[in-house]
Amino acid sequence: MTTKQDIHVVMFPWFAFGHISPFVQLSNKLSFHGFRITFLSPPGNIQRIKSSLLLTQKAQIIALQIPPVDGLPIGFDSTSEMAPYMAELLKQALDLMKPQIENLLSQINPDFVFLDSFNIGFQNRLLILVSKLCSFLFTLLFLLLTVLYLKDLLRRRFLHSLIF
Repeated sequence: MTTKQDIHVVMFPWFAFGHISPFVQLSNKLSFHGFRITFLSPPGNIQRIKSSLLLTQKAQIIALQIPPVDGLPIGFDSTSEMAPYMAELLKQALDLMKPQIENLLSQINPDFVFLDSFNIGFQNRLLILVSKLCSFLFTLLFLLLTVLYLKDLLRRRFLHSLIF
C-alpha cells in the first residue's frame, strides 16, 4: 500500500511569479505532510523559488532550459522580465520544451504532475507518462479564495461594529 510519504508530486507552473507563488505554497503544505516535491522552473526563477520553498530532503528544484525562440532574449525566464507582448514568445518556447519535460518526467516517474493553466497543452502528451495529472487554474483559485476571505473579513467587521 502506498503511503503519502511515498507520493511524489511534480509542480510545473507558468513562468510568472503570480503563478509560481501558489505552487510554492501548495508545495510547502504537501512537503510538510511528507510528500516528495519536484519543482520545475527555468534557472532565472530558481533563486526566488528557493527563498519561499520549504527545502527539505524531500523537495528539489530542477532547472529547465528554455529553448531559443526568435525575438525572445536569452535568459528571459519569467514574464516579470519582459513586456507583456513578449509573453507569447515564452509560450512558444514552452511548446518547444515538451520533449525536455517528457524526458524528465519519464526519468523521475512522479505520481502526480500539477500543471498550471498555461501549460494545458501538455496534458494529452503527459497523460501517457503520468497516470495522475492535475491541472489547476491557480489564478482563478487565488481570486476565489481572496473574495471569500474579504467577504468573511467584511462580515466580521460588520458584526464587530454592531457589538461595539
